[in-house]
Amino acid sequence: MLPRHLVNCLSHNVNRLDDFRFETDFICRCGSTLFRWYTVGRYGESDPFRRPLSILIEGKPCFRIENECIKCNHRCLVFDSQIHGWNGFICRNEHLARISRPTLDLWKCTVCFAAGQSARIGIASEGESDFNEFLQSFGDRFNPDDWVDAFGWIHISLRCPDCKTDIPGWVDYETM
Repeated sequence: MLPRHLVNCLSHNVNRLDDFRFETDFICRCGSTLFRWYTVGRYGESDPFRRPLSILIEGKPCFRIENECIKCNHRCLVFDSQIHGWNGFICRNEHLARISRPTLDLWKCTVCFAAGQSARIGIASEGESDFNEFLQSFGDRFNPDDWVDAFGWIHISLRCPDCKTDIPGWVDYETM
């Protein structure tokens, strides 16, 4: 159920909401739950929480989120719209998937300016059975186990441990 690129970045204590959605916490392989968060550096101007927005690369939207463990500095690519989710995995443009990305910007709490937050992720997909129906048309390119990487939506909420600020929907991105 976890997207393969996130298996080593998330708690395996998954709250499966139904056949199409789950939620879980980010947890580093060292056990820490606090991370620095990096984005492409574009934010909503009137958004007090500075939720990240996509940028254009060669005329196509690019949305990228990475995190880095506060304790051991392990870095994880959480989401890149050109390689993850439905459009990045199923409809991948190999040229856009390979081109370099801009330098990422460190996100800080907008209340206390701390650079380490805990996070909860939600992933939604069309489900395994819908993906198997899809395979009947495109079975030569994908296999049944790929359904976990063909998700349609990613949601990340942050919590600042220093000032206790919750930022629901810090990322709320449809991948289709």
